[in-house]
Amino acid sequence: MTADVVAIFVLGHLAVHASAPRHQLMYFWAPFVLVHMGGQDTITAFSKQDNELWTRHLLSVVTQVAVAGYVVGKASWPDRRLRAAMVIMFLSGFFKYAERTWCLYLASPARLRSSTLHRLSMCLGTLEMVHGKGLVIGGVCYPVTDDARGDMSQILDVMLTGNIGAARKVYRGTNRPNTPVDISSVDVPLNEVDCILAADHLPDLLHQKFMSNPNRCRAYEYVGARLVYCYQYLYTKHPLRELLCNNYRRVTSIFRWPARTRRYIYWTLKSCQGILLLLYPLFHYVSTPVALVLFMAAEKGDRLHTSKTDIIVTYILLLGAIVLDVSSATIFIFSYVMRFHNLPTRMLLVANYISSTLLTRKQWCEELGQYGMIKRHVAQDTLRRPPARMASIRRWIGSRFLGARFLDITRIPITKDHKEFILDSPLCFGIAKQWNCTSSRGQLALQKCHQDHPDCALSRSTRSSVDFPTSVLIWHVATEMCYHLEDNCSTSSDVRKKKEMSRELSNYVMYLIFNCRVMLTSNSQLIHDRFHFKIRVILFRARMSRKQVTPFGEEEAVKVIFEANKQEEIQDSEVQTPKDEEEPSAGKDSPPEYPKQKLPQSIEEASPADEDPEQKLPQSVEEALYTPVLPHAREVAQELININDGTVRWDIIAGVWSEMLYYTAVRCGGDFHYKHLSTGGEFVTHILVLMLFLGPFQPTPGSLAP
Repeated sequence: MTADVVAIFVLGHLAVHASAPRHQLMYFWAPFVLVHMGGQDTITAFSKQDNELWTRHLLSVVTQVAVAGYVVGKASWPDRRLRAAMVIMFLSGFFKYAERTWCLYLASPARLRSSTLHRLSMCLGTLEMVHGKGLVIGGVCYPVTDDARGDMSQILDVMLTGNIGAARKVYRGTNRPNTPVDISSVDVPLNEVDCILAADHLPDLLHQKFMSNPNRCRAYEYVGARLVYCYQYLYTKHPLRELLCNNYRRVTSIFRWPARTRRYIYWTLKSCQGILLLLYPLFHYVSTPVALVLFMAAEKGDRLHTSKTDIIVTYILLLGAIVLDVSSATIFIFSYVMRFHNLPTRMLLVANYISSTLLTRKQWCEELGQYGMIKRHVAQDTLRRPPARMASIRRWIGSRFLGARFLDITRIPITKDHKEFILDSPLCFGIAKQWNCTSSRGQLALQKCHQDHPDCALSRSTRSSVDFPTSVLIWHVATEMCYHLEDNCSTSSDVRKKKEMSRELSNYVMYLIFNCRVMLTSNSQLIHDRFHFKIRVILFRARMSRKQVTPFGEEEAVKVIFEANKQEEIQDSEVQTPKDEEEPSAGKDSPPEYPKQKLPQSIEEASPADEDPEQKLPQSVEEALYTPVLPHAREVAQELININDGTVRWDIIAGVWSEMLYYTAVRCGGDFHYKHLSTGGEFVTHILVLMLFLGPFQPTPGSLAP
């Protein structure tokens, strides 16, 4: 992050102090600043903003190279070998700095968006040629569904085996891309062509290959490998290295196809690009060792006016540059070797062991962010205790200097139960040909359990007329109420497992919406903040009425909030004036009395039903800007608690949260996926890519309203 500052300081220092008689060798250090600015092959950017500002890096290339050239030009090189070593290192540093800027340009959002639009236009052109069940070419209809079924069958097999090399071979004859880089450049990716063409055959394929396979969770490993490639394309020099490798493979094809030798040699000699691509890797990895040999052979005596310290520093710089080149080349070679499916098994095992244990870490963080509304207030109450332990001190420092949100977020590991549940749900939807599951906020789960009555709170809270973040907030509070108000002793182990998983998915969706700000509007943020204030007031009044000094536990706090809401409803009903009671008549001079506006007390009143053609306008500012969450959440929780069967209850809750997670995954936007790939990746990104490979689950452009 401080590369630019360090480079400017070092070059300025060299320009001022290198003119001393005893430090002539310091001129030779200027090219190493360019090597430092070029960075390693394993990283080019820390965030998306670095790729967006590639033009600024291009300006830095011009200015820093000019300053380095000025510093080098001031020196007089008495030994030709030392001069040759300086020229080689100067060119090496310039090329490394330039290729970093070029990789930043390739990963810039504008460039990605342009390439994505080109690919989407080609896919739409392919679909436009499809007529009925065949491809119309010259008035003749050719069937394509059989080919699409075969392609999808191969792709599903590859997902279960996790063989990336086999995937490259399969994708050469299909319309599916080698990497899901497109998700980082578009708001909502479109369905793949082969998934659309094979939609009629996908239910049988999903049932045969996935539902009955105990190793179906290996699909996450395959998706993780794809996202690793996506990360390498966006944040490393991998695009340039892959371009060089592809050019090398063309050269090696001469020995396999002698008939094409003459044509390829003619193309190579005619194309300057081909010659440069052949010679550049040789210069890239040989330049620093050659410069080291020349420096060792050069005369470094009195003619150079140097000291032993400067010589030692120069050797350290040369050896350090060689070590960085060797490490970067080793990491790239092993990551590239793993994609070849035709290598011997032992070689693949050795490469896999080295790449997984010595070179790289796990593919992604494999954690779920957790954000709970009520737990936050319980944690804040804990701060009022005497800070006797280190945890209290850490919480106090975090709340004072990092904000209250520092206490909100925790992380839990993703278990096999999470992976199986999230994978099995779209598989069931695909088998039933319910491809619109990503446009559902829980309606499909309610229909499955016959709880989709239009007048019930469950159905009203999942309608599209309710703002999605507000619907998430209502269901989160209702889930917390059901979790703490239910007796765990009377539930089975399967129900308890589904119960824990439902709560964890609830906290994860809350983390995506209100911490990562996915689909979060200003009105939803206002509702969220006012609900926090409401909880704080309820807990404070309860503690004052009970004269309780110690803070509430989480379970007790949920019970207090649930009972407080019931008491408020009773008080509101008692305050209301009966209809048959006569009101005193107003005098002639008195101003007319307007009826008091009643705040919405139900979800349907706050957000009209979808089928109501006449939308009721808000009658007050508070009604227009604020939706009371607590009454709606208690209404939803009460209907869930009234379900006697705990299995059905938690099936509904888990199903609603899984659909909300799918709904969120396809609407996070490319910026979200782009950003979080640099910080370990999010589970919702893996869900999106998984659904891209399994079928046409992506919503149509007309159903993208949040």
